Amino acid sequence: MVEGGPKFPKALLIFSSSFVLNWVPFIPFTADRYLVQQTNCIWTRVLFFPCVWTASFYLFQKYCGLGDYLTFTTPLITWPEFGLAASLGGRSFLDFLTALFGTVLVELPDYPFHLLKRGQDTVAATDYDDQGKPVYKNTCSSLLKHPVTAYILFMFALYTYNGARNNILPGSMFQAPQSAYIPKSVPVSCVVSYGHDVPDKLNYDIWFNKSAHTAEAGSKLVLWSEVAVVATDAKEESLLLQRAKEFAIKHKVYLAMTYHLLGPVEKNKLVVFTKEGDIGIDYNKAHPVPTVEMQPPGELIIPYIDTEEFGRIGVSICFDMNYPEFMLQASKLNIDVMLQPAWSWGPVTIYHTQSERLRAIENGFTLFRCTTYGLSGIYGPTYNVVYDQVVATYPAESYLFYLPIRKRVATLYGYIGDSFSYLTVFITFTAFILFIRQKYKSNRLSI
Repeated sequence: MVEGGPKFPKALLIFSSSFVLNWVPFIPFTADRYLVQQTNCIWTRVLFFPCVWTASFYLFQKYCGLGDYLTFTTPLITWPEFGLAASLGGRSFLDFLTALFGTVLVELPDYPFHLLKRGQDTVAATDYDDQGKPVYKNTCSSLLKHPVTAYILFMFALYTYNGARNNILPGSMFQAPQSAYIPKSVPVSCVVSYGHDVPDKLNYDIWFNKSAHTAEAGSKLVLWSEVAVVATDAKEESLLLQRAKEFAIKHKVYLAMTYHLLGPVEKNKLVVFTKEGDIGIDYNKAHPVPTVEMQPPGELIIPYIDTEEFGRIGVSICFDMNYPEFMLQASKLNIDVMLQPAWSWGPVTIYHTQSERLRAIENGFTLFRCTTYGLSGIYGPTYNVVYDQVVATYPAESYLFYLPIRKRVATLYGYIGDSFSYLTVFITFTAFILFIRQKYKSNRLSI
């Protein structure tokens, strides 16, 4: 519940979204039922369903208008060894691994456990030749070629690699001093406003005073939560921007100010002022939340600014980060730090944060998030606690964090993008075409 707001905020949106989400699995389950019946190949049974599952969710996330907000893998990404797999193939790779676990589990009852009790030189009859004589293969070879064994070896390698990435920092050799691998940090601050419109959002003094307080405490960058204040028209917006410019010059800080412009065209804005008072970034939210934000979307371009203190800074606003394809620009632009003002409500806050922090894993940047009614703080390109600093934040409060200064970490996903997703879509449609072709041929033969 949001203080001063409705008891069950956006309840209809949440329930309707959940209803739609739970219809998506109907596609892969139906496809698996009909297509796998056409073959006895164990590898087809194991791999086909994960491909259709992944393709279905990728297409749903791409065209449903809600990005990857609705997915079954978000609760699992807090497991570091699993979540870091997104740096290899994105969200779709996580979807694939989740479905693959299910299909491998189905094959487990038929796994030849009895062969494990035999010696390495013992052979087992696995097939018959044209004369009906048994063909023997080495027990070890039979086990290694089984999908369950292959899955165990694959996941062991994946979890070992991700565990090493998460726990072994560059330069952190045995008994190396912390100064050799712990990056220096710069104090930054988050000023939290209200999500819904209240009279305090028209009183700019409140939010500039809180920003001044954090600047006096040593903050070098001040980030406001989403739509922290309101500007009713272009004239009021001009006065607000002028005041922000004077503030940045006076306190010698970077000010990332957010506001809701009501007219003449409604906008959800984020403007970043340099410590010299120049406008480094002027951004309008590219992905308004459907049915919640009715303003027209901004350009599908992530702006950035190069700074001496923080490296290359990029920005996005809240729901923008639920679009992996949009956020992939961060890898192409080599952005080091991503600023994200946000506003969440009710029980979706933690779920929403977990989903969006995945963009830092995929693209290798450091995320500084400032949100109303949710989790704010620093999220690194891995799950290592050396970098992460997260607290629950509330309106009309300010918070100080220490942003580690480090360059963007290159990721495989940053290079290949959604190639893995495209591959699963290709396999799915190819399988459907082959199925239709086979049915057509069988019908002709029956005639």
